[in-house]
Amino acid sequence: MQSPPENKMKESELFMKYKTSYKSAFLDFSLHTFLFFSSLYLLWLFRTSWLCVFTIPHLALVLHRNYVVFHDCGHNSYTPNKTLNYILATYYGITTFTSSNWILDHHTHHLTNGNIENEYKFKFNELLYYNANQYKQFNHFQRQIFTFFHTPIIFFSVFPILYFFVIQRFIYFIKKLKYKQKINSSLSTICINHFLNNIGSFYLLRTMYKNNILVFYLFSSFIGFLINFLLFFIALFYLQ
Repeated sequence: MQSPPENKMKESELFMKYKTSYKSAFLDFSLHTFLFFSSLYLLWLFRTSWLCVFTIPHLALVLHRNYVVFHDCGHNSYTPNKTLNYILATYYGITTFTSSNWILDHHTHHLTNGNIENEYKFKFNELLYYNANQYKQFNHFQRQIFTFFHTPIIFFSVFPILYFFVIQRFIYFIKKLKYKQKINSSLSTICINHFLNNIGSFYLLRTMYKNNILVFYLFSSFIGFLINFLLFFIALFYLQ
């Protein structure tokens, strides 16, 4: 087995080396903001028209890109400024119902992916929680439950809704209390991030409701959630 090269670049060094410039970040943010609000306007404009069959998936794709920008901000690679990345992550996190605390999980994913026996002992990093021998030890009821939740129509419909609409409301507060020093963020910071995301999400939904496009926005969000789930929680976990 070959030893790793001495000049292997760490993740933090990689992001520092290829971090975007203020100019490129501003251009991308301006273009994407235009696309986002244009999509919202088209969603409102055609809310009573059959053309909504186009505006809903279009907004879903834009919301997915919101999540991509949110992801880059979480890695501090969207702009050269950490504070600005946090502000943008908070903003985009509201539009995608994802707390800025998300990076706590995602960073650990990069550190431990593919290694269940990791020093963090976090099972959330893996999709395959049980091997074949462990499954064979399940009783009949446990196998039925396992099979039910891993049925594609359940896994790809229920879990995205639970993760973004429910779990993201409070999960990192609980994880901080459970794992304590293993979560590299203070309890107060985690609570503030949850508070900002929850309040912002509430006012976003309230605004959508007042403009009679709440159902359309939620449907677009669900499609965007599904895309995120497929890319970030399935493909990347296996490819990485």
